[in-house]
Amino acid sequence: MQHTEQWVWLPESIYKNEQTTVYSAFNNNKADNYTVAEFKRTYTFSQKVVQAQLRFSGDTVFQLFCNDSIVATGPACVGGDFLGNETVRDNYYSFETTICPDTTELRFFARVQMFPYHICEYSKGHGGFMLSALLPFEDGSKRAVHTDETWLARKNGRYNAPKCFDGRIELDGFVNAEITPDIWNSITAPIPVREEAELCPENSTILLAPWEEKTLVLELDKIWGGFIKAEAETQGELQVELICRELTEKTQPEKLVFSEDQSYRGFCVHSAGNIEVIAKNLTNHHAVLRVSFIKTHYPICEESDVITSDAELNEVLKTCKHTLKICRQTHHLDSTRHCEPLACTGDYYIESLMTPFSFGDMRLAEFDLLRTAIMLERENGRIFHTTYSLIWVKMLYDVYMLTG
Repeated sequence: MQHTEQWVWLPESIYKNEQTTVYSAFNNNKADNYTVAEFKRTYTFSQKVVQAQLRFSGDTVFQLFCNDSIVATGPACVGGDFLGNETVRDNYYSFETTICPDTTELRFFARVQMFPYHICEYSKGHGGFMLSALLPFEDGSKRAVHTDETWLARKNGRYNAPKCFDGRIELDGFVNAEITPDIWNSITAPIPVREEAELCPENSTILLAPWEEKTLVLELDKIWGGFIKAEAETQGELQVELICRELTEKTQPEKLVFSEDQSYRGFCVHSAGNIEVIAKNLTNHHAVLRVSFIKTHYPICEESDVITSDAELNEVLKTCKHTLKICRQTHHLDSTRHCEPLACTGDYYIESLMTPFSFGDMRLAEFDLLRTAIMLERENGRIFHTTYSLIWVKMLYDVYMLTG
């Protein structure tokens, strides 16, 4: 039984101005075509689904849930460069993964941001979401389901700009999704989905008296890459700014306004050693704010430490290993703060050499080589960092020698 795929998006008859976007953050970094769409579908069966074999993707970035639990964020990055962003890139990727729901009901929910915000994010120029699933049941039978017009869709206008959320905006009602032509022709990424875990720093549950304003810093145990999450209990307007910092530097905040009991999960990847919180309760009632950080990285099945006779050097090596860990996302990153595309081959070559001594799994490095090859072919052998195209040859040779 094969996967059947159809991409869906917001119906154009209702959302005429929420259909298209720029190809890259290098084209135009204005938020005037920023759109967050939500899709959902519930399937109910007479017997338990023992597994769900999923294939999915979204343009530009997405969060996928099943039965209220996160399945994946994505998609896998196309790679990309600082060159050639005035035209659409040919490659696009889906993820495949398997979950074991062991239940008769599957409730799928996806939140999709159509807009390339980070410089490593690339769009085909149109919003879209796709999911297909093969569902084996207890008796051995199978059924295939996929996104189609029976899925429900809406624009979530509360996500009104990158890093902005306004809970005072009334949500649209759900309508039937609309099938959109498959301009993505996505290839399955040869890597697993990222893993994640929620970090709740000390004092991250913040109580606010009526009209109280608080500023505090929530310390993480170390610098992590990941997403902001916030939950509010309030009977009126609660204004929040969340600033992710590695140390004390100033970065652009995520600006949130809650108007009732609401929750928020951001799309933007941060590099955070602490989170500065500025909260203002603009009501005559007490309010509660809970802030957490969702750390995310390429999954780790095995790991090892390099240990020497020099205790200080061992600490350096541990720091290097952790830095490599958080830089391994859906492609190698220079950092989760800058989030460069695959243009900086020198960085990723070094990371590919560190990987076998730290985590063993070389699939991400192999995938980076493939995506860089696509970039080189597209631009007649040129990439932004000139001789880094020659470092790609060295990286190719060494990864081959390590993996065969």
